Amino acid sequence: MPRPRFQKLAPEKRARILETAAREFAAHGFEAASLNHILAAAGISKGAAYYYFDDKADLFAAVIEHYWQRVLGTIDLDFAARDASTFWSKTHELYHRALDDAYEQPWLLPLFKSFWGRAQSTGLPKPMADQFAALITWLRGFVERGREIGAIRSDLPLDLLLALMTAADDACDRWLIENWDRLERPEVERITHAVFDGVRRMVEPPPRDPAAACGGPARGGSPKSP
Repeated sequence: MPRPRFQKLAPEKRARILETAAREFAAHGFEAASLNHILAAAGISKGAAYYYFDDKADLFAAVIEHYWQRVLGTIDLDFAARDASTFWSKTHELYHRALDDAYEQPWLLPLFKSFWGRAQSTGLPKPMADQFAALITWLRGFVERGREIGAIRSDLPLDLLLALMTAADDACDRWLIENWDRLERPEVERITHAVFDGVRRMVEPPPRDPAAACGGPARGGSPKSP
């Protein structure tokens, strides 16, 4: 994470460095992003940069942390305080806030996808490995709390639920990145809300009587005669 000298910079300069780096990582991914290009665009020398960050991975981790906190800063993430009546509404609030931020800063979506993609690979630098571990812990806490209050199903393994949720979210994000420029905001909101609803239905507890929920006969019964 950033060295103390970086934290002593003027807020405007810190923000400029982080946004410049975020745009580069979003456009090219972690591996292909050029540290030299970031430093030149931010107006700092390579020598000065090492007073701020250990290396490119350290800078990338700082960027992810900065923008992750911006997205989450106004959202109540205390799962323990949620009950069945607020669990999904608060989650949808987070989802909607992330969409608002993506419109204000369109490079945020590919930036976070770059982090997620890099995190799936082996040999992850420690700053990024620590962030990924924290994210997984957060997601596990989300599912565990949902199970406690009956908002998330308990008939599937927790790891499988996480895999299903993240796969759906990743597929939606990749599709949005590919189609962002041709979509109007109302259509993006319609699609993302439909995906959110689909994920919610997938992980919510199933009906006690699936046959009845589908309009079929109750378990142990027979269809009624017309």
